Amino acid sequence: SDLWSPDSASVLYGVRSTGEMADLWSVSLRGGEKRQLTAPVPQLDSFIPFAYSPAGRWFVFAKRPGPESGSALFMVGAEGGEPRALTAPTSSLRGWNWFTDREILFSARPGSRYELWRIPVNGTVAAPLGFAGAGEDGTYPALAWRAATAGIPSRPLLAYQKEQTIVNLYSLTLPGGKPVPLLPSTRLPSTRMPSTRMDGSPQISPDGGKMVFLSDRSGFMELWMAATDGASPIALTHFA
Repeated sequence: SDLWSPDSASVLYGVRSTGEMADLWSVSLRGGEKRQLTAPVPQLDSFIPFAYSPAGRWFVFAKRPGPESGSALFMVGAEGGEPRALTAPTSSLRGWNWFTDREILFSARPGSRYELWRIPVNGTVAAPLGFAGAGEDGTYPALAWRAATAGIPSRPLLAYQKEQTIVNLYSLTLPGGKPVPLLPSTRLPSTRMPSTRMDGSPQISPDGGKMVFLSDRSGFMELWMAATDGASPIALTHFA
């Protein structure tokens, strides 16, 4: 990742040193001088963006609190200091961005789906709130503020990436039959209960009347049961 300094005089960037950690460096746009920084932080996660707050007061970055943990977001003063955690460690962090000078937006996967979340930037690990309106599978949020126009105040514009993996179950009557979707995606026409998720590992009962399968359509991977033609699927487990 790279980043403009608040005074637009230099660009900050990471140089990987050990594992996934990177040393923080800057390069001057006027003379081209490069120097290794000790503030705001000496090292950070090289795969996750870092950024100053809109007013330039705070610096948010990611690092691993422990050798076996996932990455967490931390805040520190723009001039350095003791970093304070903002999120719990997770291996599923998929981008973040400033929403306001006091709040950030990030993507993580609490179950089997990535979602956009918002948290206050106050130096404590707060329970994240779902970002209304973005729906499921939101990752790598980017924000810009539209300028105020006549009668309309300045407002944020959000862009984000939406990732989906769809795996469907099919049946085939032997010999010579054609594959028929049992629990198809909503992109395919069907009168059955649709799924835009992953359905797999089907097992047909010995009497041929039912089947069980795995699906993450609820947000978590669960065991489901349905008729062998895919009708009337119901969850048998509830791990959420």
